[in-house]
Amino acid sequence: MRSQSDILPNTDLRPEASRMIACGFRIVPWSGVHATLRGYWRDTRDLIRGIEDEGDYRFINVDQVRFFGLDAQIMAGPWRGFSLDMILNVITVDDATNQDLPESPTFWGNGALSWQHAFFKGDLHTHLSLGIRAVSEFWTLTGDTPEVSSLISINTGTLLDVKATFIVIQNVRLSFAVDNVLDKDVIYISGYRLSGRMFRIGMSWDLLD
Repeated sequence: MRSQSDILPNTDLRPEASRMIACGFRIVPWSGVHATLRGYWRDTRDLIRGIEDEGDYRFINVDQVRFFGLDAQIMAGPWRGFSLDMILNVITVDDATNQDLPESPTFWGNGALSWQHAFFKGDLHTHLSLGIRAVSEFWTLTGDTPEVSSLISINTGTLLDVKATFIVIQNVRLSFAVDNVLDKDVIYISGYRLSGRMFRIGMSWDLLD
């Protein structure tokens, strides 16, 4: 006898698939400042949704959604080792019948202030970065069925990221990063995944200079 909220297998479940078309341009208004503006269209099919079935839980494929967006990026520097990187993305979402979806962020963005410096006559290169991510208010459906569901507003606020990269022993690169340093509660937004606190450690090296 199965207990409540067991997860049932689904042999017909298919992975999500996406295709995207983008077009943009890049300008250099001042020395050391680069700006990029890009528009894109992304079609995501076979979306996965969880549903309850007589006390059990299973995942099914639903139709598709289309993301229309415009993103802008500005990079400035480096000046005295400091550089600035900012991104703003405005997005709308349509379902398969070209109707606006209620669950859609208005914009998301991130920015990072970086500092680079070489120590010990260039034997040790450091790259430190402090970043902030922000997502605007968006609306989502809540309730068991569309007939009794209602719209609620959710605001995810801001997240803080830290990253450090060190280049030692010629071409060996060590990196350490912490995403969402404060471990702020986050949720899933269509087309943009926000995670809890995450630690990343990496090492790479160049074979040829």
